[in-house]
Amino acid sequence: MNTRSYGDPSYAIFVGERRKLHQDKYYRPTLKQQGYFPVRYLVSLLAFLGLMFSTMIISNVNLTMPYMVDRNITPIEDGCVSNNSYTDIEQDAHFKWDIDSQELVLGSFFWVYYWTALPGGRLSELLGPKRLIGISMTIASVLSLLIPVAAEFSYIILIDIRILMGLLLGVIYPSMITIAANWSPPHERSTITSIIWAGGLLGLAIGFGITGPIANSIGWDSVFYIEGSVSLAWCVAWALVFADKPEHCKYISKAERIYLATTIGEQKDEQPQSIPAKSVIRCIGVWAAFISTLANVWGLSILLVDIPYYLSSMLHLNQEKSAEVFIVGLVLAIIISLISGVASDYNIRHGVLSTTATRKIANTIGHLGTSICLIIIPYVECDASAVAALVVLALGFQGLTPIGHVANLIDLAPNYAGSLAGFTTMFGVLPGFLSPLTSALLTEDMQSFDQWSKVFYITFGIYLADVLFFVIFASGEVQPWNKVAPVQEDNNQWVMTRFGSEDDPDGIVGNKAKSKGIHRSKSYGGRQVMSSFKRSFEKPGIPETY
Repeated sequence: MNTRSYGDPSYAIFVGERRKLHQDKYYRPTLKQQGYFPVRYLVSLLAFLGLMFSTMIISNVNLTMPYMVDRNITPIEDGCVSNNSYTDIEQDAHFKWDIDSQELVLGSFFWVYYWTALPGGRLSELLGPKRLIGISMTIASVLSLLIPVAAEFSYIILIDIRILMGLLLGVIYPSMITIAANWSPPHERSTITSIIWAGGLLGLAIGFGITGPIANSIGWDSVFYIEGSVSLAWCVAWALVFADKPEHCKYISKAERIYLATTIGEQKDEQPQSIPAKSVIRCIGVWAAFISTLANVWGLSILLVDIPYYLSSMLHLNQEKSAEVFIVGLVLAIIISLISGVASDYNIRHGVLSTTATRKIANTIGHLGTSICLIIIPYVECDASAVAALVVLALGFQGLTPIGHVANLIDLAPNYAGSLAGFTTMFGVLPGFLSPLTSALLTEDMQSFDQWSKVFYITFGIYLADVLFFVIFASGEVQPWNKVAPVQEDNNQWVMTRFGSEDDPDGIVGNKAKSKGIHRSKSYGGRQVMSSFKRSFEKPGIPETY
């Protein structure tokens, strides 16, 4: 085994980088030192694509259903006069499923989707997200390819496939949180989280954009064949390139390895620890993030389930025009997400805002902005352009979600971020079911702008309660129960992370160093303490501490 010596230039670089990181916690190596394109952003891009494809697979049946079955449109007497019709569906319906059968097909995915989130989050911490996401996405992609065949046989078989897909894809969201926790330094967390979460928004935008043209031109079944095939290709790239943690990655530069070792290693343990359940339950910051998640799920259900119905029933916009509105809104959300992520990290690094303040501001603007847009919609009544603009803005404000309560889960406990995300996702099923039910009850007897106003005011009230609770109780600080053991540094100690290199996988020095008087002690929180330095081992210009 080759080891670094004081005469080795790479050793001097190592010491210099660690010294800079010790002196300035916001220090980052240059792009040149990191190979011009840091691997952590390559990992973020892979996760971005993974969330994009999983979202496309989740939503493909919902978006394709109008092209598969008869559409029994009930006229709405209290609405806007329009000459629009549902002419965007050019082909004849293929299946004669009744409304109840269609609802079973659409809803079956979510029967088990949320219940695998909590075990999925924990498994991503124990086994690593690479295997968990890779296996889940591969099987789900194959099942997507089988949907047209299953539908031809029976909608019952299609329901069975959808249930299995929900079981598999329920692990994706919390696993993405684990990836962000493993690869994002604290002062780049907003940026990396926003990149990953933009994938889900883009997946929805692509789904809205391609479903109609593909279904009208080459058939509805092609939607499943295309999306399933492309997702399988991504699974291959995932298996070849992705690594669970920086120390497992063979493509990472030495400078980036050291940087991530120092910054992330301050908050994460090397091996997963048992979940401190009592401490988690007693943590008011976790409850703030949890309540914010519930409110966000409620709002998303209104935006993605009720607003399309509102546009079709009250404004009589056809599906093609509604899709255009949602595509523009989702693209705006992506832009806002990426810009706000970078800006938030910049403000945190330069002391403009604390992490806690950043999370609270993002959550407040994102949720109140969405809800205010919603309550205005009924007041503009039949002005389709104004309604479209408000829907676009409401979706755009959702771009602040990643740097609000999503990144906040990692702030609180990087070691248990996946489990926390699984917990919040699993119980997030409640508002996901309750919001469409509430809308249906309020608008069942009479479709009117006044009735829809009630729906949107309820949403505003939920968002307002969430914002107040989050502003008062949320925290951006790592919690004591995150279980990172402190390491004392003095003139006789050298802190060595577990992030070695190909030349020196043990970290700073290898086995040969033992013969020079360096002995390794037991591990603390994923870091190892090197002590018992011989004074004769010291060289001019090389500091003992950093």
